[in-house]
Amino acid sequence: VHPAKSEVRFREPGVARVAWVDATDLGGGFRSVGLQYVYRRNVTKHLQVIVGAGVEAYSSDIQDSPISRNDYEAEAGLSLVWWL
Repeated sequence: VHPAKSEVRFREPGVARVAWVDATDLGGGFRSVGLQYVYRRNVTKHLQVIVGAGVEAYSSDIQDSPISRNDYEAEAGLSLVWWL
């Protein structure tokens, strides 16, 4: 493996299985900034529901990376917790 290159594997149809891209130097500082919201509620004596959503914007170092597909990440989740 060339030290200045990174191996990237693609899963999309019609794209090369392996591509060699320049390595990304992240330097220092912050990686991203984001906002997350989490809501918890006891539904019964033994069941709790947790709902979460968030968004994260990447710094320019990650945005400039050849393997970064987006300048941001968004997520949502739902959890059910049962305890005795």
